[in-house]
Amino acid sequence: IARLVGYVLYHARLLDDLATLKRLEQEKATFMRIMVHELKAPVTAAKMMSDLLASSQGEMQIENQKLAAMPHKISNRMAQLLELIKDMLELAKVKSGDPLGDIAVLNLVVETKMGCQPFLDQAEEKGLSLEIACAENSLPVRFDSQGYHLILSNLVSNAIKYTQTGFVKVSLFRQQDWAVLEVTDSGIGIPEADMSRLFQEFFRASNAKRQKIQGTGVGLAGVKHIVERFGGELALSSHENEGSTFTVRLPLYTE
Repeated sequence: IARLVGYVLYHARLLDDLATLKRLEQEKATFMRIMVHELKAPVTAAKMMSDLLASSQGEMQIENQKLAAMPHKISNRMAQLLELIKDMLELAKVKSGDPLGDIAVLNLVVETKMGCQPFLDQAEEKGLSLEIACAENSLPVRFDSQGYHLILSNLVSNAIKYTQTGFVKVSLFRQQDWAVLEVTDSGIGIPEADMSRLFQEFFRASNAKRQKIQGTGVGLAGVKHIVERFGGELALSSHENEGSTFTVRLPLYTE
């Protein structure tokens, strides 16, 4: 009996520890969301002022070339900081457990085609082809509406960002009881040594940093959290200098 009581008490303590860890994680996410939200307003104001300075520098007839370039450098840095703030706000909300939008049964075919539209011009500007291939007319999934668009926009925008020539392809199809989203590109790929850490917060692949491609290292961590929260799976296949394929598998909705 004493051994049984000890066993029960041990596991009760484990459950308490897990509950405490979960509460601390939620508190950390809430704190981060508040902190980043407070940063957003002054950074936005600073960027607006630097943009104004950059647009009016011709009128001020600035002769020093280094000084003339400063407003543009400030504006670019502010844009990077705003991107980081946006990504951190999204990640904090995802990690807090709060839904980003309505939880509903979504037709991923409709959502995917709609979500890819803003990226068509972006791909065209870089000389890339963006193909959207849906093998079904309907793929119902119970999911967070804004969460799915966050997943899609992260994967597609990354594919375009890290691809200099070639293509980006978004595929959607049924695989047994799963709806499968694949985003494939002919971009720079990911070094094998970096693959296992790619979904960690703030981690960026070494070749992306080496080529000075701007990014925050936050978006994919949020994608992973959202996918797994709804019972989905996220996988990556990539070879450096040969491109990447990100695969999202979500359970199909059945009544």
